[in-house]
Amino acid sequence: MNLQTSSIVRDVDVEGPRSITSYNPATEEEIATVSALDSDGAVDAIRAAKEAFPQWSATPVAERQKLIGRWLQIMLDERDELARLVSSEGGKPITEAGLVDVFPGLETLFFYSRKLSKLLAFKPVKPYQLLFAHWKAGYRFDPLGVMAVITPWNYPVGIPMAEIVPAVGAGNTVVFKPASATVLTGLMLGDMARRAGFPPGVINTLALPGSATDVVLDHPDVVKVLFTGSVDIGRHVARRCAERLVPAQLELGGNDAAVVAADANLERTARGVVWGAFVNSGQTCASIERLYVERPIYDRLLARIVELTNEIKVGDPSLPDTDVGPLTTKGQLDIVSKQVEEALEGGARALTGGERPDGPGFFYPPTVLV
Repeated sequence: MNLQTSSIVRDVDVEGPRSITSYNPATEEEIATVSALDSDGAVDAIRAAKEAFPQWSATPVAERQKLIGRWLQIMLDERDELARLVSSEGGKPITEAGLVDVFPGLETLFFYSRKLSKLLAFKPVKPYQLLFAHWKAGYRFDPLGVMAVITPWNYPVGIPMAEIVPAVGAGNTVVFKPASATVLTGLMLGDMARRAGFPPGVINTLALPGSATDVVLDHPDVVKVLFTGSVDIGRHVARRCAERLVPAQLELGGNDAAVVAADANLERTARGVVWGAFVNSGQTCASIERLYVERPIYDRLLARIVELTNEIKVGDPSLPDTDVGPLTTKGQLDIVSKQVEEALEGGARALTGGERPDGPGFFYPPTVLV
């Protein structure tokens, strides 16, 4: 696998004075070390996006749509390689990486490669007041300018694509900062966009440590920030953007419950709950973390959930029969371990799992607490 190991600014590989090392969470072995930018490098990427904006925003929508279609074809051709990288860098089982991460990225490209012109077309609006009946009014969709896209490690393909593609499709230019834990995946997306033919400066992909990201949030030429990640960092992003009165679109972590009524189909519910809880090792903003069940079905549903959880095969994410891989980072493993320990100390019981295993890799067993 040929890895992109430097930032892409103006469609050119750019080295930086810092570095980010990508690790395989299943083995804790180094995959590659990436040359990372500092604050000055990030400012130059913003400058590149600003310089590219006038011409790109004037590019006909049909031409933008055509470039999105080329990106779709490249990702389709390289989908297996991309899924392998997602699996090795993020810990998703290889089949899951293709299904819940790469496939949504392809869906995004497919949708906008066909619907962009219709979505951006002028939308007439009929005035409701008689006084304005002679007006011709409607919605016109104009690009904003330079947008910052800051994405997480849990879905390093699906989430960036859902934000970058409509942004550039609408005529904006982008500074894209993927998470450090999955930086190689983010750089591969940037390289695909470059090979698709997007003009220099339209999509700039930055290997940038989190500690250097404030320069992007604070820069006066960044007119909107799209951030997906933790609640704590989301608050920080919101505060920095509020200082400049620029919009910030935040998608943050959740603590989601499933509620099961007494007339629910037991087998279908049990399988759905187990999948919803443990897909991507539970590292999903909308994963099921709490379950409330009506008493008439409680005992039978709980027993079936425990049975299905015990059938989950945890192991090497590169193997096609693995159900659950490791967590993506050691920090995430520490958080999960601490949460379970605190729950047990507080009176919870583990019906399965609940103990951090020995050995390499950031593995934690699927756990059911009551």
